[in-house]
Amino acid sequence: MGIYIPEGQNVRITYQIENSDELFKAEDYVLGDFVFLLVRSYSSSYGRLNRELHSMYRLKVKASAVDKDGGATYETTTDLIVFITDLNDLQPLFDYRVYNVSVKEDTPLHTSIARVTAFDGDEGINAEIYYSLTEKTNIFSVHPTSGIVSLTRHLNYHKKKTWKLSLTNGFLFYFKIGR
Repeated sequence: MGIYIPEGQNVRITYQIENSDELFKAEDYVLGDFVFLLVRSYSSSYGRLNRELHSMYRLKVKASAVDKDGGATYETTTDLIVFITDLNDLQPLFDYRVYNVSVKEDTPLHTSIARVTAFDGDEGINAEIYYSLTEKTNIFSVHPTSGIVSLTRHLNYHKKKTWKLSLTNGFLFYFKIGR
């Protein structure tokens, strides 16, 4: 936002934020025939702007013009809405840290045998969660976006009765093989 000052006018323009809760400050920036409004967050408030706590601020900005020759002062106000963009600052929250699942030995291949679910309080692309196994296995797979764990090879109860899988965020699956 800016205010145009015609050539030859001896006017001083200033901006003030009236209800900023000490989070924002207004500055004027002269560029040619315009005096623009710059809104900055106070350096001491770094870290206090948090989209998860407060995603939008409605500020009342007052512009004052003082005629340096005649001393007349003119004022106007406007509302300014500031949207806080999201940082990828939250870790996903999983429903469980450990999943215990029983699987029959004769379970058909590509059957969904478990599902891990999580929630991320971030927004947009920062809230997307991708699942993967920490160690490669040819027995199980996890779908990267749905969290569905599937069987990719036949199980043999006599060779191995339990399996332990871990996902990249440290969440564990224990699979008991049954007959």
